Amino acid sequence: MADERRIVIELKAQNNQVTGGSGKSDDKQESFDLSALAHPIKSLEKKTLGKNIIVYQAYSLAKQQIKTVALYEMNKYFSLTENYTAQQSMNNALTALGKVSGFGTATIGGAVTGSAAGPVGAAVGAVVAAVGYTVSEGIQIYQRFDKQNRDLATMNTQSQFQLTRMGLVDGGRNSQN
Repeated sequence: MADERRIVIELKAQNNQVTGGSGKSDDKQESFDLSALAHPIKSLEKKTLGKNIIVYQAYSLAKQQIKTVALYEMNKYFSLTENYTAQQSMNNALTALGKVSGFGTATIGGAVTGSAAGPVGAAVGAVVAAVGYTVSEGIQIYQRFDKQNRDLATMNTQSQFQLTRMGLVDGGRNSQN
């Protein structure tokens, strides 16, 4: 196992004020860890992890429930007023916000993961996560377009079959009677 080396700087603050007539000054000792400066994200993660998990989970659950109720009420309103254009615009905006949020979360997660190797590792981790997220989105977009093209080809084939079956296509020239 590799040994861990730490540099600890102790700062002594002297209080020159006389307290209560005793004539003694209080010496305060504070220790400061340089690793907090070298790895700020890692240090912050160590300090907060485990302390606020229950509060974070309660916050996430409450946020999700509020979002679910709000979306339900908005979709109900759009359906009752038959304002499908506004509903589509709202869905597009929520999708865009979700993608921006996902990109930010992936980038920050990459930075936190890379911070184990220092500040350069955090930067490399953020870049790798951002590129990975972008490539993943690109693949999903390609798959959606490909699925749409396959669905259109399937519908065209089915329509052509139905037209032939019903006798509406004349002699294979694809002209309709």
